[in-house]
Amino acid sequence: MFRPALLAAAVLLALAPAADAHRITTKTLQIDHPWAGDMTDAKPPFDLAVLMVIRNTGKSVDVLTGASSPHAQRIELRHVSSGPHKEVEIKPGARVELSTKNVYLRVIGFNKVVDAYDYFPVTLNFKRAGAVKIEVQVEDVVLELPNLN
Repeated sequence: MFRPALLAAAVLLALAPAADAHRITTKTLQIDHPWAGDMTDAKPPFDLAVLMVIRNTGKSVDVLTGASSPHAQRIELRHVSSGPHKEVEIKPGARVELSTKNVYLRVIGFNKVVDAYDYFPVTLNFKRAGAVKIEVQVEDVVLELPNLN
């Protein structure tokens, strides 16, 4: 009698991590959980940071050279302490974290109203992998951003 309920619970538990995952894969790259902080109170246009982890699963170096979004005037790579950053090299087998403690994507002039758990499109540009389209998730977290000026 309890068997169907136990089976259903086991299936739900097994699927929970997969439903939580937010990963984009190409032949040579794995992009984990691209996200931005909660923007509920922001009025467009505004600036924000996009964060993620990029893994190079290929055998050659790849380089993140920039990004774009239909909802932004522009997106630039930005280093927390030194300002604009030209590119981010990702060696074979390496993991690079874009974060507000190092290099991140600065979205300038974001023009869409989004709430927590919404998504918005961004295209990442790589030297080898080319254009990779991702969906950035808006987290229910307020980010302490570095000075974006």
